[in-house]
Amino acid sequence: MTVHLFGATLSPGCANFALKRTADDLKELFGSEPAKFVKEDFYVDDGLKSVPSTVHASALIESMLKVVSTFTSSYLTARK
Repeated sequence: MTVHLFGATLSPGCANFALKRTADDLKELFGSEPAKFVKEDFYVDDGLKSVPSTVHASALIESMLKVVSTFTSSYLTARK
């Protein structure tokens, strides 16, 4: 992404793009399920997904926390 949507540098669209790109880039590290969740079951800042068990839900949440943590760390490092 080289141009910001509507000229805004802090738009939710830019953040959404960056989160999806990060999840895609980290497939090898965290598996494909977090990337699929971000791409298919995420809208702006809300994720909604139905899974078969609480164990599965907990595992998905844990993997998403790792992806978001990596995303946040990368963003903060780039801003220095």
